[in-house]
Amino acid sequence: MRLLNGSSRVFIFLALMLAATVVLAACEDEIEDAVDDMATPTEAPADDPPTPEPVETPADVPDATDDADDVDEEPTATPVPAEDPTPVPAEESDDEVDDGEGSTSHSVLVYVVRNEEIGVASRDIAGTPEVATGAINELMTGLTPYEHDLGLSTAIPEGARLLDVSLQDDGTLIVDVSDDFQAGGGSFSMQMRLAQVVFTATQFDTIDRVQFLIEGQNVETIGGEGVMVADPLTRDDFEDLSPAILIESPTPGAEVSSPIQLSGTSNTFEANMQIEIIDAAGYELYRDFATATSGSGTRGTFDLSLDVDIQTEGLGQIIMFEESAEDGSRINIVEIPVDFRQ
Repeated sequence: MRLLNGSSRVFIFLALMLAATVVLAACEDEIEDAVDDMATPTEAPADDPPTPEPVETPADVPDATDDADDVDEEPTATPVPAEDPTPVPAEESDDEVDDGEGSTSHSVLVYVVRNEEIGVASRDIAGTPEVATGAINELMTGLTPYEHDLGLSTAIPEGARLLDVSLQDDGTLIVDVSDDFQAGGGSFSMQMRLAQVVFTATQFDTIDRVQFLIEGQNVETIGGEGVMVADPLTRDDFEDLSPAILIESPTPGAEVSSPIQLSGTSNTFEANMQIEIIDAAGYELYRDFATATSGSGTRGTFDLSLDVDIQTEGLGQIIMFEESAEDGSRINIVEIPVDFRQ
């Protein structure tokens, strides 16, 4: 082998040194990268979280991600549980019947003749404080066609007029009538017309008795039969003209519904009475007995509230009677036609 000269050896040495330098630089870069990788901790991958199910949002509720400026709808108020309502009393109707003061009408009784005894009818009068005056004036006008059809009558002669009334502190009503009041008729008719006025006036709590005047003058008697009127008269003075059972409510032809308010006076044996209620179809709605406050020679009162099942509307009857102590037969029968309403 041929030995290299000095120049060749120098060149080879320099080339080897340059190559070594390049290799050393590359190794240093790899070592730095490895050191950096060792210095940075490697995090373990976390488990995938469960995917939540989508929540449905009502169409009328805006998404929370929506810009507030884009929402045009007004927010919905949260409802507050309401407290139990307190009933507010209804205002009284202007047409409601009261004691006559300020009302448009007032229902009163007028006492007429029924089967030659005292009977009852109902009238509406203009609402004034002088309801007794209005009731007696209605009595003086005579009967309505409907009352005639029911078989009622009156003993008060046509043309008789009420001239004046005044109430005394002791409950005596002074009634001044025209002279026509004593025209015609016999003793029965004269007594009955007096009874009609007395019963009509004393339906009011403030009136106990009636003193009669004729054309403003005190008189001892009225009529050709000379019926005494010098002293004030009460209902007790006409017991012989009063039926054993006098139904004062309901009146003939009145509209009734359940419960039926049945009231009046009676004078029966041991204060006992029987009641039957027949509807428009002829079916018996009620049957029972009742007892007044007194009887057997003393007139008592009754005031009953009867629950009935009204199935058929229209005209029916309320029947009251007394059972004979001798044979149990019906006596002192009173039949009042009424208009049943559900």
